[in-house]
Amino acid sequence: MPQIKKNPKKATVLKPKKKSNLPTKTKPQLTKSTHDYYCCCAEKTKQGIPKGTKITQLTAHCKNNASALMKVKQQTRETEKKKILEN
Repeated sequence: MPQIKKNPKKATVLKPKKKSNLPTKTKPQLTKSTHDYYCCCAEKTKQGIPKGTKITQLTAHCKNNASALMKVKQQTRETEKKKILEN
């Protein structure tokens, strides 16, 4: 029988990655409040969930827009305070 010579594979040496001194990009941190999220969900359910709307759609909406809705709500409170103080 003929002898079959196996070609040994050369072991690949991994070179360590060079660390650069450049600053890395970081994601801007958004301030999210769970209180605002729950308030948004509560208001939406008080108004009534439209027929055909899924709960996951409602929660996704509140998750994305809770901070904006709370800012609007806060502005209306401020205007109401000013009206009360004027009277």
